[in-house]
Amino acid sequence: YYSGNIHRSKNLTELIKIFKIVSTKAPKVNLIISGSIEGKKEEYFKGLMALISKLSLNDRVIFTGIIPKEDMVYFYNRARCVISLSEYDGYPLGLVEASACLVPVICLSTEINMDVLGDTAVTCHIEKTKEISDVISYICNSREVRSHIISKMKPAKVGNVEEYIELYENVQ
Repeated sequence: YYSGNIHRSKNLTELIKIFKIVSTKAPKVNLIISGSIEGKKEEYFKGLMALISKLSLNDRVIFTGIIPKEDMVYFYNRARCVISLSEYDGYPLGLVEASACLVPVICLSTEINMDVLGDTAVTCHIEKTKEISDVISYICNSREVRSHIISKMKPAKVGNVEEYIELYENVQ
């Protein structure tokens, strides 16, 4: 599951390509992507749809549009894992929310993700597509692997508004 901006910096093209590999190893799993596709995002979305069609994933990748905040818990709790390949985040709120729901989080090893999520997330590097697809497949196919990851999760770093502003200023 991915929730966030539908934007190039979020590396959704890579996520879809990785999911193509995962789809062969986990045939009952779908990729759910939520977020706005309106305005300037429409062109990027059209490119993503063309890629999905080219990879024959039309029935396996589902765009939901924007999910109301009060419904996010449902999506997190139904997800086998939450994935973000974003290279630029001010604060990874969606990943923190997912970890609070005890959903395995897979994200890039960026400074902000490491600082906020620490040991809560399985971190990776964008160029390691095989490893990322393997981790996603293991989590989706094995209750034992998923349970093991959940058992190792620690609360993400959260704080008050002043701490977030200071953290954001330090990342810039």
